[in-house]
Amino acid sequence: RPVHSEKLMRCLTAHRVAAIQAELLLRPDVALAALTAHLAAKLLKDGFHRYRGGDDALTVSASETHEDLRRESADMAEAEAWKLMEQTRIEWTARLPADGAALLPWLLAQERPTVIGLLTFLVAASVTGVDGTEHERQSTDALAQALALDMRRWWKASAASYFNHVSKATTLAAVTEAAGANAAATLAGLKKDGAAAGAEQALAAVGWLPRCLRTPPQRPETDRARLEGGDMQAASGGEPQDEETPGEGAR
Repeated sequence: RPVHSEKLMRCLTAHRVAAIQAELLLRPDVALAALTAHLAAKLLKDGFHRYRGGDDALTVSASETHEDLRRESADMAEAEAWKLMEQTRIEWTARLPADGAALLPWLLAQERPTVIGLLTFLVAASVTGVDGTEHERQSTDALAQALALDMRRWWKASAASYFNHVSKATTLAAVTEAAGANAAATLAGLKKDGAAAGAEQALAAVGWLPRCLRTPPQRPETDRARLEGGDMQAASGGEPQDEETPGEGAR
């Protein structure tokens, strides 16, 4: 039996998507790189240009996912990441011309930072990745790594958000990992509701995350894409992150 139900996994990964969207607002460099990578994987795939095994983390076909996240999590509208994206959406909507035909002339008249800012928001609004099954890798991992995403900024394990929805054994395992066996032992004799409340209190200052919300360390890039005129090695995006100790929380 999976540790997390499909409903809980969809809720957790929806919060991860919302956090990535919010983080992207301040990283136009990552947004532009993500969009370029997505288009390259879609369009440069003939002959010697073969990109296989890539994940779709963007819906570049102009399908925004921001509003959909509210249907995945009952508390999404209260999440800081979702609220930041919603406020940014409202601000851009107010600035853009009402007539779609006027969009291109309006953009051509703007300074470059304005155009890049809008593109960054639109890329962020297209991020997808909600999944009801827990996998070793998620489609949003590369974006999370590029952003150095720390979900402790955007989500907190509580009875309502997590512990009420998992088994008591899973709750005790989380407390053991983050706060130690002694802390878990004090909750072992309680009923599930009491253990959930106790776990929330025990982990309040620790910042523990379930594994599906942790940003995995980057793996060294080993594959080379052979292009006409020479070899090109894809950039790894940085050094692998060190695993954090349970007492410090897991990112």
